[in-house]
Amino acid sequence: MSIILETEKDREVEERAIKRIVEARGGCQSFRFPPMSLVDYLISDRRTHAKAIAFIEIKARKESADQVRSYGGLILKARKIRELAQIEVMMKVPVWAVFPFEDGFGDIYYARPSELLHKEEEAPPIRRNYRGLDCDDEPVVYLDWGAEVLPLILKGES
Repeated sequence: MSIILETEKDREVEERAIKRIVEARGGCQSFRFPPMSLVDYLISDRRTHAKAIAFIEIKARKESADQVRSYGGLILKARKIRELAQIEVMMKVPVWAVFPFEDGFGDIYYARPSELLHKEEEAPPIRRNYRGLDCDDEPVVYLDWGAEVLPLILKGES
């Protein structure tokens, strides 16, 4: 059995972010997948009630986008990139990794994992809250702001 690291607060942040995304996009609706699913949400066209528009994986950050940018690239686990890219191939629906900042109240950025498969995997940086779990040592990929990580919603837009 896997360790469940997601908290109730994490789910609240994800829900806050997806509501902002759906509101900003208009004409769509979101459906949350069960805990431990490979992706968090399905976005569908509200008018057709059936057409899948995208799968969304939410990777929330507590800090502001500017704070994280000052550290360098945004980090995403290499395994997660491969999983999300494979979902896109199998389902023939775009998959987006979405990064809401400030617990979902700040800017929201996105990246398309299928366009990140060429990125070099690296050892993860030393974490101040290292837990000694296998997932803490998984290889990561650093994403480039403005090239691979793009703004979806800026704080004042929603």
